[in-house]
Amino acid sequence: MRSEWRLPGYRIEQSLGAGSSGDVWRARVVSTGVPVALKRIWLSDAAQRKSALSEAAMLSTLDHPHLMKLHEVRHLDDEAIVLVLDLAAGGSLAALLARRGRLTVGETIAAIAPIGAALAYAHQSGIVHGDVSSANILFTDIGLPLLADLGVARLRGDSTSVRTTPAYVDPVVAAGSLPMPASDVFMLGAVALHALTGTPAWCGTDPAQVFDAAALDERPDFAGRLSSAGIPEPVAEVVRRALRIDPAQRGTAADFALELRTAARPVAVELAAGRVRPAPLVRESWPLQSVPAGEGTPPGAASEVPFVGEPPLTYGVRAPSPFASPPGRHLARSRPRIARGLVVGLIVLALASLALFLFWPSGRPSAANDVPVAATPASLPSAPESIAPSPPATPSQIRAILARLDAARGLAYARRDPRLLVRVYASARLVQRDRSRLRTLVPSGCALRGLHSTFESVRVTGRTPSVVHLQAQVAVAAARLTCAGMSASPVRGSSPVPLSMTLVRRSGRWLIAADQRGRS
Repeated sequence: MRSEWRLPGYRIEQSLGAGSSGDVWRARVVSTGVPVALKRIWLSDAAQRKSALSEAAMLSTLDHPHLMKLHEVRHLDDEAIVLVLDLAAGGSLAALLARRGRLTVGETIAAIAPIGAALAYAHQSGIVHGDVSSANILFTDIGLPLLADLGVARLRGDSTSVRTTPAYVDPVVAAGSLPMPASDVFMLGAVALHALTGTPAWCGTDPAQVFDAAALDERPDFAGRLSSAGIPEPVAEVVRRALRIDPAQRGTAADFALELRTAARPVAVELAAGRVRPAPLVRESWPLQSVPAGEGTPPGAASEVPFVGEPPLTYGVRAPSPFASPPGRHLARSRPRIARGLVVGLIVLALASLALFLFWPSGRPSAANDVPVAATPASLPSAPESIAPSPPATPSQIRAILARLDAARGLAYARRDPRLLVRVYASARLVQRDRSRLRTLVPSGCALRGLHSTFESVRVTGRTPSVVHLQAQVAVAAARLTCAGMSASPVRGSSPVPLSMTLVRRSGRWLIAADQRGRS
């Protein structure tokens, strides 16, 4: 039987699902015990062979934290090809939505925005996925989302027949056009709509009718669905843009990822919520020729979507691969693509509600008697000073001191040098708080440029020769994150918020000893 098979170097444990083109198995590397997925693809005809070899070729040249990673390709005589892939033990987004109905806004952002980064990386490499669906978004056991099923992907301009999922199809593709990067953006927006509202973009049991409805743009009220579901306007705006009928108005996958990531705070996806142990959920994609849909119902091609194990409710990064690195020539050929993709991924992972976190206050008061910070090392780069010979008495003098402190903080973020923060704060607690933000928001090798705040309505509420208490309205201007010489879209700033602060004079230098959002 085809189900009884062996692969040298791997211990096959159980079947995770099967479809018309092959099957997927859970296995372990014999030498290390590391779990993997074995995707066995039957080579029964020329089309299957081309699809299998195409998927292997694309996976071998792509390397992104949110793309299903290919570790090895094996041939089983002339009968099948086996792809050794990451094990997505957390199951699929389709299975999760089948159990729960919908996700929270924060969970949707955590699941969808990284996939947008993966698509942006693929698009930069000239590859269009063409079948972005909830079934093709899988989770690792720690909740890391991965984009799978590059077997249906194509190089830009490829004129072969299209396979896609009707519930998320781009109307332009349903009308007979070839998939393009904007089609992937539409489909990812449709997946986000499904996750947020519990209903797919296009509904129906007959794929031909669904394709017809999409092609004729007989779309439901997407905006009304989002509004009825209580989705915050910044998030709804990002999804609505991705679902626009005109591909030129949807923006890029990178735009979608960045805007969704900063529209609201992401939270860990609860993979175990509603989990049961029935047979795995079946995903179906239908072939769609490059002609107007509706000329008969295309046959379905089902493949199982597994979910295995009981994953923790955490969200993290992928562990290092236990497999050997590719040959040097392969790395040399793919390094530019890898760098571009990692930059996009880093930008998405770094911009964690940036406008909410770039303010000095953390939402709770900081005690003025915190442990003092050690003197600034002489080896530190020069930075704007905040020295004043006497207690400031006017709002303009206070604003001048705050501007110098803000310039020192902006320099720390632009240089990714947390040591400069000792020129801003008078306590170890405040330095540590902002150091943690800096390292979270600005990945290694990146810089956040243009970060600065404006201070209005400054009012002194108390003053001694060495301490000044004040209140002000503080706004954060837009900034720009750059990584490896690549610049993302400007990061939005924030409108003014009330801020209470305490300045103390240490060794002739005015520093921030306490801050709190809101009026004290």
